[in-house]
Amino acid sequence: PGVAAQSSTPVYSQPIRFWGDLGYEFRTQVIQDSGNLTQHLTTTNLNAAAYLWKPWFATLKGRLGLAQSAISRGDESGRRNIINGNSRFTLLPASRFPFEARYDRIDSQVSGELIGSPYVNTLWGVTQKYRTPGGNTSLLAGYDRNLQEREGEPNYSNDFYRLGLTQRFGKQFLEIN
Repeated sequence: PGVAAQSSTPVYSQPIRFWGDLGYEFRTQVIQDSGNLTQHLTTTNLNAAAYLWKPWFATLKGRLGLAQSAISRGDESGRRNIINGNSRFTLLPASRFPFEARYDRIDSQVSGELIGSPYVNTLWGVTQKYRTPGGNTSLLAGYDRNLQEREGEPNYSNDFYRLGLTQRFGKQFLEIN
């Protein structure tokens, strides 16, 4: 009588790690017959990492970045803002058969004569690895698709397929990609 029941089930929350960086760069260049070329570049990146359920089961990583560039030479000038980000999902990262899915994107917004045209670059891909129980043989299969879109030009895509085999013979390795 009078004793309160306590739960032995802990409350579980996944830790999310955050980190980032800030940067500033100033350049000036003397160009013969054209005057000085001046460039200001600022960069900001925010990264995060977490895991799902347990660290050995699945991990998530991501980054979001912003780069701003201003260029001037005499009466000409230009500005570029680049927003970029990426994400990685890995299933069973410490196992003999980890799987990874990834996504990267860069989006450039441009104004002025000195910078060039805006573009968007998107890359996504998957990789599956396998290592035998004895550890002497490792296999890899992967696929990446890269799509580049530039204003005023046709889109360009590139598909990259990977297959790999690594075989260990004592202190020797045979690697085929």
